[in-house]
Amino acid sequence: QAGDGIRDQPRSRGLGDVYKRQLDSSGSMIGTKWTLLLKALQSFLQKVSDEPSNTATFISFSGSDQQSVTKASPCIKTYLENNGLSNICFYNGGTDFDAVMSKVVNEVKLSSGQNVNIVMISDGNATYPEKEVNLLQSLKAKYT
Repeated sequence: QAGDGIRDQPRSRGLGDVYKRQLDSSGSMIGTKWTLLLKALQSFLQKVSDEPSNTATFISFSGSDQQSVTKASPCIKTYLENNGLSNICFYNGGTDFDAVMSKVVNEVKLSSGQNVNIVMISDGNATYPEKEVNLLQSLKAKYT
């Protein structure tokens, strides 16, 4: 468990798990870092794709106005077979954690009743999104 308490072990509720992945596509992630990020994401998705009720959302982000949302649902396995990860945007701009975390908080609110797993993949070259992390902690307390 992480010190912020957000990354506890998931507990299935029989509804399928919801995976929210925030992918840093800022300029500092260009090249090898972006390639490794996509390989890690592909590997993870292959591991969770056996459960047909699992869903995944990828938010590729850079600056506050540079975000794209890709939903791998209703079935992760079908999404991977049809698309791979070729439609995930790389922006090559600055890094804004606050904007993407606000979007994640809104999506978590819509996922009540399901086990939500949130992972941000980044090299960490931005300000820590304290307000949004605190809000996620309060949502966790409300739904667990």
